[in-house]
Amino acid sequence: PYAYVRHNPLRYVDPSGLVLWAFDGTSNAPHSRTNVWHFAQSYDGLSDFDRAHRITGLSFYTEGPGTEVQPDGHVDTSTLDAAFALSMNPRLDRQFLAFERYAQSNWDWHRARFPGAYLRPQVRIDLDVVGFSRGAAMSREFSNRVSDYLRSDGFRNSYGDCLVVVQRLLALFDAVLSTNTASLGPHPLRMA
Repeated sequence: PYAYVRHNPLRYVDPSGLVLWAFDGTSNAPHSRTNVWHFAQSYDGLSDFDRAHRITGLSFYTEGPGTEVQPDGHVDTSTLDAAFALSMNPRLDRQFLAFERYAQSNWDWHRARFPGAYLRPQVRIDLDVVGFSRGAAMSREFSNRVSDYLRSDGFRNSYGDCLVVVQRLLALFDAVLSTNTASLGPHPLRMA
């Protein structure tokens, strides 16, 4: 009955938990109802942690450069940002921070489920990333940042081998080479 946790529910937890980061294209926001938005809306690979915290496929959806969704739902538009993608790096920074918080919260939640356990649970996060147009450029850079963090043992330093992040899917639609002013900042976008 515990095959989903390798027959050891005290050590392994929810190995099929998935999470989606979705980056939309220039001037696209939820009201645009783009393919990226629809993909995020119908994403259903959520783990027990995600359900417990009401995380959905849209939880980590990012509107495209040129748009900014306000807390009240109003969408501000910026022709300058749409043309030069000035907001790409701040959006990437915000989403990478959200990813770190997600991993930390996921680990804390699983750890709390087994207080005093001799063995620490192993938590696996399968990361799916999708992007369209300039969102594809952001998706590539987000995946590169996650890869850099994993190579630098960022999670291993905090969690040992008990938190595993697997970059399962990188889906790019109508990818564009985004040579923009965002590339001139402290974190230039990498296209590979």
